[in-house]
Amino acid sequence: MNDQPKLYQLTYLLPPSLDEKGAVEISQKIKKWIEEKQGKTEKEETVNKNLAYPIKKYHQAVYSNLSFRIIPEFIKEIQEYLKLENNILRYAIQREMPRRSPSKSAKPARVKIGPAKVYPDRDLFRQVHLKEEKTRKPIEKPTPASPQKEKVKLEELDKKLEEILKE
Repeated sequence: MNDQPKLYQLTYLLPPSLDEKGAVEISQKIKKWIEEKQGKTEKEETVNKNLAYPIKKYHQAVYSNLSFRIIPEFIKEIQEYLKLENNILRYAIQREMPRRSPSKSAKPARVKIGPAKVYPDRDLFRQVHLKEEKTRKPIEKPTPASPQKEKVKLEELDKKLEEILKE
């Protein structure tokens, strides 16, 4: 068990049909629940956005980001709580990693570019490949049926048709 609170970010989407008062109520519920679990909310952003694809037939949503610190063992409980909230379309919780500031003495890494390496197997491959190309036969296209057959006269066709029908 880790007793140190970690920094998390909760992102959730609310339907656009929800008025501003309803969005604030849901936000307050989530903050209150986090504080009941000895968590601390840090900052919150809320914006209306167009969605890239429809979610539950909505093309727009109220997009909210909430940063908070909490003990990691309570994250599953928060997820269960969010699943039960009917007005939340989607949510995601991710752990924020602390950012390290670059030190003043750190120098950018230099990359040494040397001469190209020689690969004898590559030349062998090229030789074999060229031999295969030379021995390949070109693909022949199929020729259309030759129209040199004798054409049957209409009179002969009529006679044969009458003979068949009489039988």
